[in-house]
Amino acid sequence: MASFLKKGFSILSSTVVSQRLTTLRKCSSGFNLVQCSSMRSSSLLCSNKISLNIPVKAYSSDADREFLNVLNEEVRLEKEQMYEIPSFSGEWKVSRDGPDCKLSKDVRGDSVQISFNVNSSVPPLETEDPNDTDEVRAEPDFMVDVKKSGTSDILTFECFFPNDEDQQDSQYDERESNYCIRSLTMHTGKITESTYSMETEHLDTGLYNNLMNFLNARGVDNIFSDELVQYATAVENNCYIQALERLGNFIRK
Repeated sequence: MASFLKKGFSILSSTVVSQRLTTLRKCSSGFNLVQCSSMRSSSLLCSNKISLNIPVKAYSSDADREFLNVLNEEVRLEKEQMYEIPSFSGEWKVSRDGPDCKLSKDVRGDSVQISFNVNSSVPPLETEDPNDTDEVRAEPDFMVDVKKSGTSDILTFECFFPNDEDQQDSQYDERESNYCIRSLTMHTGKITESTYSMETEHLDTGLYNNLMNFLNARGVDNIFSDELVQYATAVENNCYIQALERLGNFIRK
């Protein structure tokens, strides 16, 4: 009898354990499904996040496409009115690196070098009409270096084209030159903080006029200044078009 009870208890225990294991497997299987479902939901969320970025990228592409259309039209219009870069009279040797320009020549044993950059050289237009381009011209400040043989000293003139406000100033009244001298500096090849520069703002008129005559005698006169403006305007125009084309190539990448 004891043996029968023991055997029955064993069968019952085995059945209970088996049922519990089955239930546990079901629960475990159910947990895995939930966990897997949760992971898929997370993936869907990630997928939704990615899909949310797609309209933004499409918007950027549309913006780039519109930007390129505007650039292409601007380049086309500018090329229709593109200036041919002129040459200088007076035996000037000209070299250029983009917007940076240099001229040089020898005058009766004196070495004369002129340098200027056309960046930010176009003054604001007086007219409010955006289609008016008649007065668009570059008027860069320029440096004139004069070096005489037999000395290491260099005389540097800082020159500029006066605007209407400058011309209304009594300092520039009745000037016969198209350009003005802002300052002059004596140095031995390098201007530093310890190098003195002579401002011309309050310079004696007679002394100032003789400085102008000094430059005129070396070819830096009204004819030269007019040619410099024409050359700088053409260079600035060419650099502007090249910059637009490079910008377009950058946007296309």
